[in-house]
Amino acid sequence: MHHYEELFTDPSGQAARFAAMWRQIGERFKNAPPSVSFELINEPHDKFGVDNLLAVQGPALAEVRRSNPTRTVVIDGPAWSGLNEMLTSPFPDDAYTVPTFHYYSPVNFGLDKADWMNPPVRNDFGTEADFAEITRDLAKVTADIARTGRVPFVGEYGAYERRPLAERN
Repeated sequence: MHHYEELFTDPSGQAARFAAMWRQIGERFKNAPPSVSFELINEPHDKFGVDNLLAVQGPALAEVRRSNPTRTVVIDGPAWSGLNEMLTSPFPDDAYTVPTFHYYSPVNFGLDKADWMNPPVRNDFGTEADFAEITRDLAKVTADIARTGRVPFVGEYGAYERRPLAERN
């Protein structure tokens, strides 16, 4: 699911509806091939944060498990599925769940032309600082894999589509 604004502004008030939707989705796709996975909610944000993430996603996951006990379910962390948020968020105790994060670093290059962002425009990706940032982030992911045994899914990454293709290669 994406852009479920009612869930983002009132997580506890929408939790039952959210779980009920996942009960229906799970039933509908229970015979789908194993290559089909679910992502409960894309880019949680606003009032849907670390303090209520499991309380809201847990019941939805339980509904999925009623009809899909071993289907892969992707779990986003709060704050738009950022890397640091994924690393510090609680995670369901479920062997068939996979954490995910979105990665557009360095943000001034990855998203500088996006309508919703307003950082200074950069056209110089590839600086020493850029590679140091990416290296630090990869080290965080590697450490998290070693700590948890879970290999995350990078759900989104790259540079914004309005940046010329030659600059994105």
